Amino acid sequence: MATSGFDGRGNETGAQAIQLCMAFLNAKRVKYIAASFLVGDGVMALLDPQRVAEVWVDGPRPWRKMMRGLAKQPNLIRAIGAVEAAVGVWVALKDEG
Repeated sequence: MATSGFDGRGNETGAQAIQLCMAFLNAKRVKYIAASFLVGDGVMALLDPQRVAEVWVDGPRPWRKMMRGLAKQPNLIRAIGAVEAAVGVWVALKDEG
């Protein structure tokens, strides 16, 4: 059994991979990834609100009911998407200070 964090073939073990991920994912990168998700999901809601509603319909019963109701209101989904994209841009550009 390898003790260096590698499996003997030069590949990282699970623990080593987690350490590499933790070193890579600092707070700024996590914030940027989250902001990118918000912008992307918001833009997709603007472009194709029905697909967004279908993607997010799975979940607990109250969630499904809400998403089915939203699916019938594509302009509301677009408005939510615009706000979501704007918040994502704001988060990405906001100073840490």
